[in-house]
Amino acid sequence: MNCGSGGATHKSLFKTHTRPWICVDASVQAQVLNLMRRVKRDYSLAMLFFSHDLSVVKNTSDRVAVMYLGNLAEMAPTDAHYSPPRHPYTRILLDAIPEPTARK
Repeated sequence: MNCGSGGATHKSLFKTHTRPWICVDASVQAQVLNLMRRVKRDYSLAMLFFSHDLSVVKNTSDRVAVMYLGNLAEMAPTDAHYSPPRHPYTRILLDAIPEPTARK
């Protein structure tokens, strides 16, 4: 199983990442995403980030594009993208975000 993603280097101005947390627990996922945000900020990198998890995308990206059946369904700045989504597939992805529940 390959759990890696595109590695960040200081010589690249553009990096792509495909679910870099796929094989890790939530705490490690948060560390990876925080590292990506810091590297993006500190080195002024552009990153292309692929994910079905729009809760992660919201906290990682400046702009969001949703693909549906191989076509661009919608694209918008992150804040505008989440309220309200224009495409039904975007609504499906947003509805799939788990709601936190209190432990009993």
